[in-house]
Amino acid sequence: MNKKFSTLLASVLLVGSVSANAQVNADQVSKLEKGFYALNASGTAVTTTNGSTVVGKNLQVVDGKLKVANDLTSDYNNALWTITASATNSNHFTLVNKATGLAITFDPKTAVVADKDGKVTTPATGQLLTGQSMAWGWVANSYSDELEAPKALTYALSVDSTMALATATDGTVFAYKYANAKPATGVTALTIQATKPTTVAMTKDDLNVLDGGTNGLYFTLTPKKKDLKVDMISGVKFQAEDITGGYVALKELGTKKYLRVDTAVHVATGLNKDNLYQLARKELKTGETTAASVPNHFKIVKDLFKDSVFVSIKQDGSRFTYDEAGNATGSQWATAMVLTGTPHAAADYCTLSSILLTPTTEVMTFFKPATPTSATLVEENLLFAVSDPATASDYKTSVADGLYYIKNSKGQYLASPIYNNGDDAKWVTVDANEQSVANMPAYQWVVLKNNTLSYFADKSSVEIINREFEGLNANAIQLYKNEGATYYYTAAAFDDLVATDSLVFEQITDKAVLGNENLGYKKLTPNELKVNRYTFNYFNPYVSDKYIGKSTDSLLVVMDNIIPFELTAGDEEAYGYTVPAKGNRIADLKQLKRQSYTMVSPSAKGNLKFGQNVEHKYVISKENDITATPFYFKENNYAKRASDDAKNSFYALVTFDVNASTADDINGKAGVADETLDATLKQQVISEVRTSSFLVAPYGAPLYRRFNSKVLEGNEETPDAPDTLRFVEKYRKEYLQVEANENFKVDGIKFLGIYTPDFTKDGKSFIVDTAFVNRWNGAIKPQYLISINRMDQAFEPGEMCPVCKEIVANGGTRPVNCPHDKAGKAPFHMGEYLVNFADSVNNAANKADYAWKGYTRAGFVKAAHMGDSLFILTGRFADVTLATFDTAVIKQAVKDKKYAEKYIVNLQKDNHKAVTWSMRFVDPEKAAKENEEDRAFLMESQKAEGDKDIAPTKGQWLKMQNGCIVLSGSLDGSESSFDQITGADDALIFNVEQGNKEDIATENEAISTSAVTVIAGNGDITIKGAANKTVTISNVLGQTIASTVLSSDEATISAPAGIVVVAVEGEAAVKAIVK
Repeated sequence: MNKKFSTLLASVLLVGSVSANAQVNADQVSKLEKGFYALNASGTAVTTTNGSTVVGKNLQVVDGKLKVANDLTSDYNNALWTITASATNSNHFTLVNKATGLAITFDPKTAVVADKDGKVTTPATGQLLTGQSMAWGWVANSYSDELEAPKALTYALSVDSTMALATATDGTVFAYKYANAKPATGVTALTIQATKPTTVAMTKDDLNVLDGGTNGLYFTLTPKKKDLKVDMISGVKFQAEDITGGYVALKELGTKKYLRVDTAVHVATGLNKDNLYQLARKELKTGETTAASVPNHFKIVKDLFKDSVFVSIKQDGSRFTYDEAGNATGSQWATAMVLTGTPHAAADYCTLSSILLTPTTEVMTFFKPATPTSATLVEENLLFAVSDPATASDYKTSVADGLYYIKNSKGQYLASPIYNNGDDAKWVTVDANEQSVANMPAYQWVVLKNNTLSYFADKSSVEIINREFEGLNANAIQLYKNEGATYYYTAAAFDDLVATDSLVFEQITDKAVLGNENLGYKKLTPNELKVNRYTFNYFNPYVSDKYIGKSTDSLLVVMDNIIPFELTAGDEEAYGYTVPAKGNRIADLKQLKRQSYTMVSPSAKGNLKFGQNVEHKYVISKENDITATPFYFKENNYAKRASDDAKNSFYALVTFDVNASTADDINGKAGVADETLDATLKQQVISEVRTSSFLVAPYGAPLYRRFNSKVLEGNEETPDAPDTLRFVEKYRKEYLQVEANENFKVDGIKFLGIYTPDFTKDGKSFIVDTAFVNRWNGAIKPQYLISINRMDQAFEPGEMCPVCKEIVANGGTRPVNCPHDKAGKAPFHMGEYLVNFADSVNNAANKADYAWKGYTRAGFVKAAHMGDSLFILTGRFADVTLATFDTAVIKQAVKDKKYAEKYIVNLQKDNHKAVTWSMRFVDPEKAAKENEEDRAFLMESQKAEGDKDIAPTKGQWLKMQNGCIVLSGSLDGSESSFDQITGADDALIFNVEQGNKEDIATENEAISTSAVTVIAGNGDITIKGAANKTVTISNVLGQTIASTVLSSDEATISAPAGIVVVAVEGEAAVKAIVK
């Protein structure tokens, strides 16, 4: 759309202007004299001298540029010029504009240059006048025939080059220069003719140019004679009111009195026997109106050339008498006399005059000589000075380029609120408790001076452009401000702004407003969209717990239930005021942008789209006939409700035409239907004044468990430090352990299993450590490393060799990289880490060993955790110990293609990894409570291809398949969906218990106690390093199975399958699992 202030563009009525599209008559001149000329730029000469010729095109100054105009659509003083001959060159002249004081001057440096063949290319617009003085070659002042025809203005730049003027595409004037040897082509030189303007009848818009504050605009009439008796005009502030036919009624400002011809007369004397009527200022009689009261009608006519004003009234008969009723044929309107040429007939004149009543007494009255001539009228007619733009120009002002709030004296903001949508501007009352204009660009205005030259800057008119709706603009607003006044005003009226408004221009300097390219519309980052679902909390004055949710069918309503929606970003578009890429005149102002979104509610059955049905009600549905509606989230409220901790932005869900070719494409909004009992959400037209808005916020319920609770995990000082935990299945209360069931075991592979607590009284704990929490989106989706048999290498600082220490102590410089220095060690952990065996299922030679009934299993691999990497230690590095672990060696082997790169796992970022685990809450709504039962979770390993990294709808979670722990959804062709629980392919739900280091799960294949080693075998226990010591083997019930004194450093004792406790004399008892 391209919306404008229609009335403003039709006619910008500046102070002191004539009515829109008025035309001026002018006469031919044959000599130049003192006065104000109209410059005929039509190309056709004015040849008459009786005031009958209209100047069809004239030269004016508009916004600092010379312009060829068809009529007087603005201040007519912009079309009047003084012409002064050069003292040294009689055919050179300086032409100065009456309104601006600017001479016709152009900077030769900016003139359009003709090409080598003399061709001139016409530009789109002309150059600004420079404000300097320049004498143009034009006509010979002594030759009347040259003055009587249009001629071009030229300016000699040098002896061989010339500058001339022509009209640009937009009607403004540009200067061009050419070599005298190659006369200019491709352009028609502008020609002008000096003409003498005649008269114009002044209307209320021409007269009311001074600001009377709350009383409105006014003007004054000042007679050019002083000390007139019964002077009812001098010093009086009048407010003109238009009366049909070109005359006005004059009301005394701030009163109910009007100027009128009184029935009282000046006392006649021997010098003058006529009835000389007096003027008076009186209120209208009961029943009178200004339109019908002839004594109150005056015609004020301005002689533009002489800059003088005549005041005339209606008259009757050959001599002036006053008859309030008028005659049968109706009285004629008096008109001001043209003081050149043949005088008009006697009946045409009845003019406010100064008449000698006595030799020393002169009175103000209406008079017409019996036989009027030019001489008698000049002598008798009283001339006035009237307030005009020259008077009012002292009050012209401007404001600096910038971004502004425009307010009136009531504190209202000029804006285009959401229901106006850029169609027009209006005064809007803003409650700061409910809205913030700083967040709404529709309440902000870009204001730019039309002329930035220093000569004009302090009084330049301005262009105002709504920041959100670029088409809502006005390009020639002249501001005024009386001396000492607080408020600005303008004579231009548009939309809700009228000429009498007292205005405040409040500049916005806050960089957070200027530089926020997403101001006014909610913008969510790709990361926020990835990790969050969003709820829509309804803004209303009664309650704060109503959300967009689903009714019993698919209809969306605003009630108690909550639906968290996944949002998908559409295209981002620039909108509003176009900030230029170069030459931006407002520091820090950024181009506005807005992002659209579509919404779905994920479910096991597929994504349910947020869209409209055939009745234009909003629904969620996966049906093909429903299309997800794209929305902009436009701020409409900024408030703090009783339930809120701070102020929040509330957004209207506005729809737009996706096929529109312009940015101003908003066409509707989602609104709550108050006329229904269930508060249905339906589509509304954008012009609906009532607007529903919503707090668009991340779904507050946590998605994943983080083991940092002071209450549950007891981690107070270091909440995310490694912890020792047991994983308990929610319903059967079975514990995750190392797989000990022979049916599920495979030699050489240590799998994860699950058993009842009485299967073993210990061996159920795991070391749970963060891969990362405080980076990326770890606070939302913590990823954990789960390990057993972990050994820790503490940080060891390096140490300088003794010789180097002595060198440094004596002030010397030690050798670089001294080979005798003791190298330090970075901290790391080594152990057996729980992994998803998907890679082995896909790539191992014995891939079938890593699956059960087609499902991928989970188990433990030897690895070292350092920094953000997990180094899988297999193959050539399988025997690495704490002492021999060296990342440089492993990385070099990868570089040399001797070790697979996949064995160095990057733990960074939010993607799922086969070596990390995330604890997905089953019921996020309950999980916010610090209650273990409510914090039940699934152990998440992977997402389905194409799903999200955080809270995927489909993925892989630990489950039990016929007693064996596997990954759900890992069977070819199967699918595991998270819909509270995972549907038919049920995952296991876990809680945790606090474990301890003595309870770490293990197969106990080789357990060292001091120098003693206990090895569990098939049906036996081997004990090394315990010669001459008593060894007792017991079952979990405390019953002794065997007790003996060993005679050698290696002895084998038979034991039943299962968990046994081995006690060696002088050593701590250990547990082992006998196969």
